[in-house]
Amino acid sequence: KVKDVREFLERVSGWIGAGARGVAIGRNVFQDRSPVSFLKAVCSIVHEGLSGTEAYQRYLDLAE
Repeated sequence: KVKDVREFLERVSGWIGAGARGVAIGRNVFQDRSPVSFLKAVCSIVHEGLSGTEAYQRYLDLAE
């Protein structure tokens, strides 16, 4: 489990940038203070091509 949301989203962005077609995640989402926002941020990287930084900003906006 990664302790920092931003770090995790940067990793996901790196994986997608390296050619991954998707990700399988669990505990990082379900144990987050805002799991729906976290999942939407991850989906924005995978499906919309957002960077880790952009996805983190989306996470912050949605978690408010």
